[in-house]
Amino acid sequence: MSMSGQTETESKYLIVFESMDRAVNGVISLVTAIVGHDLVWGTAVQTDMYYDTDDLNILAGRSGLRIRRKADGAMFCALKTGGGRDGRFKRTEDEVVVISDDIIEAVSALSDGSRNAIDKITSGRCLRNVLTVTNERTKANVTFRGCSIEFVADRVDYGDERELQVEIEFISGNIDGYDEFVRMFEMSVAEKEFSVIPMDESKYERGMRINAPRGRLSSFP
Repeated sequence: MSMSGQTETESKYLIVFESMDRAVNGVISLVTAIVGHDLVWGTAVQTDMYYDTDDLNILAGRSGLRIRRKADGAMFCALKTGGGRDGRFKRTEDEVVVISDDIIEAVSALSDGSRNAIDKITSGRCLRNVLTVTNERTKANVTFRGCSIEFVADRVDYGDERELQVEIEFISGNIDGYDEFVRMFEMSVAEKEFSVIPMDESKYERGMRINAPRGRLSSFP
């Protein structure tokens, strides 16, 4: 699925821990040490509803259709992952404000390119909510050596499993500064009581692996 929209670069990690709160506080301390000063952190709860066909055509194309609800409103996003390796992703997102969970209305509000791509991959099949994920997100905006970065620590609840994920997104500026920040984060984690595993899956892909019936994703790479 080839979509119109903004292309993002981000690094994603699964944090292995004994205590969720200690791990979150530990991650915040690491970031503070890297930048050399305190940051302003905010926490908000968001609910992500993912939509797909019965045959999971969107998932098979390493894409996602998501309605995200937060206290201040809701956004619909069509996502296409350009492949992940060692936790580094390039992803295209086309996002619009929505006022309901009507997926047909949400898709119709996207750009022509994204809407046509979705129509092509679904071939007229109905879309339905196949996965709902609750996420408590702690976020800070980071300025580091000529670049702007969004750093988030997500307490992700997949229903049967709860885990901590970190996302480091490049916003603007010097990409070399972003690369250095990511390297320093990975090196600093090695000195803590928790470990970090690079993630090569989106939240949708991982959630479906955890929650889908046995064999449902047997053909999914």
